[in-house]
Amino acid sequence: MPHPTAEGTVGVESGPDLPVPVSQLEIRDGERLVTVPDFAYPDVKIAIFCDGFAFHGNPDTLELDARKRNWLQQQGWVVLTYWGKTIMRNPDACAQEVASLYSERTGLHKST
Repeated sequence: MPHPTAEGTVGVESGPDLPVPVSQLEIRDGERLVTVPDFAYPDVKIAIFCDGFAFHGNPDTLELDARKRNWLQQQGWVVLTYWGKTIMRNPDACAQEVASLYSERTGLHKST
């Protein structure tokens, strides 16, 4: 199930330039589950995390999140992380950032 603060905001709704992302995509390294972004565009390797401070705000979780997201970046993924407060304050800016990145990545992939 999508993160509740992300529903209808960070690129969840499709538009003319942005398809609906995959929700809760399991990203694996072989058989090992590495991470599950809230939303993803696997075709262009964009992972979107919508983090709440209550769960992700402690040092151990922040360290684990960083390791997982660093691994994704090493695999060629672009990782976007939005705190719930940011999403609630300006969902349009978050969605625009996702749309812009998707457009950029789509262009990059068409030329290769």
